[in-house]
Amino acid sequence: MSLSSKAETAYGYEFVRVAGEVCTRLGIPLNWLLAAICWETSQFKANGPPWPVNKGDGGGGLIGFTPLKGHPAEFKGPVEQLPLVEQYYRKWMTTLKITKFQSPEDLYLIVRGPYGIGKPDSFDMGGGINKGQVLKIYRNYLAKEGVTSATSEFESALAGEQLSAYEAKSQAGQAGASATAKAGAQPALATGQAPAAPFRVRKGPAKTRGTQVRIRTGPGLKNSVVRVLMASGTRINVLDQVRGDNVNGNDIWDKIDEGYISDAYVEFEGHHR
Repeated sequence: MSLSSKAETAYGYEFVRVAGEVCTRLGIPLNWLLAAICWETSQFKANGPPWPVNKGDGGGGLIGFTPLKGHPAEFKGPVEQLPLVEQYYRKWMTTLKITKFQSPEDLYLIVRGPYGIGKPDSFDMGGGINKGQVLKIYRNYLAKEGVTSATSEFESALAGEQLSAYEAKSQAGQAGASATAKAGAQPALATGQAPAAPFRVRKGPAKTRGTQVRIRTGPGLKNSVVRVLMASGTRINVLDQVRGDNVNGNDIWDKIDEGYISDAYVEFEGHHR
């Protein structure tokens, strides 16, 4: 499975689309950034909020923001963290006077240890390991993922086609979410897509499952966050349910007074999942 497919499975197509836009602005291939994120999140397994935190340095999130506690990324999801990832790279590009990244290894070193850029392999990267050892481990990982330093015209064209496909998915999803939010209708189906299975709309008293549950302006991950419900078990009143973006295998969104919450984080009173 390609890195973009893994990322889409874990974080959704919108994540890959936005990551592609970040890479275009940074002037790097998409798979270079996805490789770094995949490595830092243990094959895209880490997710949040709340994000798991490294016990050693307190880092967490897509690229191990350190320390995560108190960082702007702490309460943001994968898609929302991507602008912060871009900010992080731009800061170090300015500090180290980097005009363009020459390899996926250099891109990763900005995360692992920025001051290792341009240093010999004997440079101490901390944790009892030098730069040469870090690069050897990471290059073995890149080889397994099929990521290379060279980007051919064919690979560039393929990446462009992939991003166009994600853009098309995003536009279709936004159109469906907009129609759902305005008229309560089901999202429009893409060509050849099977109709979604009908579901029984549930309404009434409920409570949140998990901490930092986000209320959004519409039934989709790209919609703006209105407010974050910090405590698990926060009581809410569900007014309606519609279909929207898939969250953890659940594409139902619950309408409340302030906006929409993914049903994946809602438990109705008297019902246990």
